[in-house]
Amino acid sequence: MIERGGLSDHFVIHPFKMTDGPYVWNLIFSVLLSPPNPKRKEFTMAINKEIIEGNVESAFGTAQAKVGEVFGDTSTQVDGKIHELKGKAEQAYGKAKDAYDKASETVKDWAEKAPETAREARERAQKIAEEGSAKVRQTVQEQPVAVLAGGIALGFVIGWLLSGRKN
Repeated sequence: MIERGGLSDHFVIHPFKMTDGPYVWNLIFSVLLSPPNPKRKEFTMAINKEIIEGNVESAFGTAQAKVGEVFGDTSTQVDGKIHELKGKAEQAYGKAKDAYDKASETVKDWAEKAPETAREARERAQKIAEEGSAKVRQTVQEQPVAVLAGGIALGFVIGWLLSGRKN
């Protein structure tokens, strides 16, 4: 028998019967204790204490409300609904906490990768600039007259645009 601390003074979780237990407990422990799969990060979600306690509190509240409904005890029914809502609020807090932790981890990853990414971008830009300079240099060496004529034509066009003539 495992007593549930912190959520309710009178709620106790009983393990399954031995006929059901080994399979169920093995399944539960294999899921809870297995290491996360890094290839499936987007599908894994850490279940924190708040989510588990919220689930238990909500289930307890639902059961308590049903018992109150069956016996016609309005006070028990209201207490059950309160426990159920408290459990749902605790679940929401746990999910928000998980989302914050995941976002925080993502930002840390980006911050750690930022210098490397900036260095790679600088190296790529430098390589592209060097390749462009080499191509211009090669074109000037192979066709100096064409480049000179192009430069003169470009000079005339720029001069004409800047002179302000509208003819």
